Amino acid sequence: VGLSGNALDAHNLSWNVQQSYDADNEDYNNSAGVGYDGTYGSVNPSYDYTQDNQRLNYGMKGGILAHSDGITFSQELGETVALVKAPGASGLALENGTGKATDWRGYTVQTQLNAYDENRVEIDSDYFAKANVEIDNSILSVIPTRGAVVRAEFVTHVGYRVLFNVRQKSGKPVPFGAMASADLPHGS
Repeated sequence: VGLSGNALDAHNLSWNVQQSYDADNEDYNNSAGVGYDGTYGSVNPSYDYTQDNQRLNYGMKGGILAHSDGITFSQELGETVALVKAPGASGLALENGTGKATDWRGYTVQTQLNAYDENRVEIDSDYFAKANVEIDNSILSVIPTRGAVVRAEFVTHVGYRVLFNVRQKSGKPVPFGAMASADLPHGS
């Protein structure tokens, strides 16, 4: 008997539990495990036990990409990858990469690209929820050669938009197109 599933918003946490029983030998086998794919790599611990044995297994894998702006930790690299750059935009998830999101500087790696083919690098559409980041275009296409590291650089605007509701002293709205100035005693 076994049960498995996925969890978290990006479905990047998988889990499984299994139990079996051999009536002829009166032997049982039980196991439980999880797997997590995150921005900086993947981990997969598991625990198995029988009447005679217990075993704890664990695995970790990931990649480190050195580039002109520093180093970026990632999931397992593969042969052809894209260095994704979204300056100042941390935590932006990639649409086609489970568990992949930009680090604190706005960098991540899109792994397992197809050489000599058009590959889409896409920021997850919920980036609008990050109120202080705007991206001119959330989809870029790259066509890498075999074994290449290509750059996918998104143009970001970090800051907050504001809307002022300006009224005159009397409470009436300021006329459309009116000019405003400030009489400041020192500086501007």
